[in-house]
Amino acid sequence: MPVFLVVLVIPGVLGLAWLLPGILSGAAYAARPFTLAQRLLTEGRVMVDYLHWIVLPSPNALSLYHDDIRVSTGWLQPWTTAASWALIAGLLGAALGLRRRAPLFALGVLWFFAGQSLLSTFVPLELVYEHRNYLPSWGVFIALLGLLFAWSPADAERRRTLRLLTVGGLAALVALYGVFTAIRAQIWGNPYRLAYFEATTHPKSPRASYDLGRMMFIMAKGPDSALSQLGMRQMEQAALLPGADLQPLQALVFMAAKNGPPARPRWWAEMRHTIATTPMSAEDVGALYSLIHCGIAGVCRYTPADLRQLGGVLAFAVQRNPRRADLVTLQANFAANIAHDNPLAYQLMQRAVALSPGTYAYWKNLVVMQTAAGLFADARNVLERMRELDRFGIHRAEIDRLGRDLARKEAQGEAPPPGLPHAVGEVRTALRGASDSPPGLPHAVGEVRTARCEHEDCPPSLPDVVGKAHETPSPRVGRVGVGSAP
Repeated sequence: MPVFLVVLVIPGVLGLAWLLPGILSGAAYAARPFTLAQRLLTEGRVMVDYLHWIVLPSPNALSLYHDDIRVSTGWLQPWTTAASWALIAGLLGAALGLRRRAPLFALGVLWFFAGQSLLSTFVPLELVYEHRNYLPSWGVFIALLGLLFAWSPADAERRRTLRLLTVGGLAALVALYGVFTAIRAQIWGNPYRLAYFEATTHPKSPRASYDLGRMMFIMAKGPDSALSQLGMRQMEQAALLPGADLQPLQALVFMAAKNGPPARPRWWAEMRHTIATTPMSAEDVGALYSLIHCGIAGVCRYTPADLRQLGGVLAFAVQRNPRRADLVTLQANFAANIAHDNPLAYQLMQRAVALSPGTYAYWKNLVVMQTAAGLFADARNVLERMRELDRFGIHRAEIDRLGRDLARKEAQGEAPPPGLPHAVGEVRTALRGASDSPPGLPHAVGEVRTARCEHEDCPPSLPDVVGKAHETPSPRVGRVGVGSAP
């Protein structure tokens, strides 16, 4: 019992104490297109699907993408929500009722649902991922075998027949799994074939549709090839699917800016519509970063109209999500390195650290800008704050290097310029995974940690707050002047 308490109960209670406040307040679901209640309702259907895929899979059901699943908005919307939860309740009731007569069946059922108890309940993850069943799937087969062992006819001839049926059924299942594995391996053997299969078997999946368009661009022999034109049409179709994020639109703008044809105004308008109507996900943030990085790297040759549109989309994203420090940092990156409005970039970085004072990367961005601008006293204060954040010494070498750079500039006696310098180097965002991506279309943005709006008093618009970042900083960072900042 003491080991049980130490290993399971105490960590579980601490984990709940850490997760539940954000979940119950709704902040944890701010970047998801569903609520806590909708997730819980939907997961009943998802777990029944898992059972189906484990016992009797099919090539069409097994997929990399399940973002086309319908979210349950009520017990009868769709009706399979209530039916699925009734089946789950029946299985749990049978497991408890048969725990003495069929202990293996009870163990298997409880094993499966115990494995789903975290990833398929209140934690704000995506709705469906097959890899969540690696361990829980054992429970399904334990339960099936437990039923066979529990039912043993008294007649020897019937027992012999049951054994033959059991062996035959298991052999058939193994053969079925082997055939499906071979089919799946053949599909996976060619990246284009895999993308085409996923998009055709899941035509309502925005991710599958986007990935097919991406593969068309990769396989195309030049921007004027038929496959490249098919890729453009595929991306336009992906952008129109329900639940689509910014990635297809980002790909369209990227290819247009890289290969010459001007980006269509409706692509930018659709970006604004997506930002206005859906919570901004990690993929959305990664898509905007890719457009900025593409311009900085010189791969995307934006027209003046494109630059105005991109700057407007970033400003609109911040306006719609004024407490998102990651979006503020993206806008600072654009201001410093593409628009060359460094006073605005500096104010935005001050705002980012005020919104997320515990994020080391934002303080690093700020001290680099302060050192380049000759704001040495403020840079020293920020370095001290960075040392406080670096409790375990993970960034000690980097902080020491930044300190040496600051000391060298001070020793050279460089006076602070009237405004920030024309170029201060690329402002790195906290999106570490995206910052090192090649200038081409990213293969997978992945799940990026982002800051969320955790307060109800979100400012109404960007112009109202852009100058206020330095009014509520950490106590160690004093008010910083920015010269000709607007």
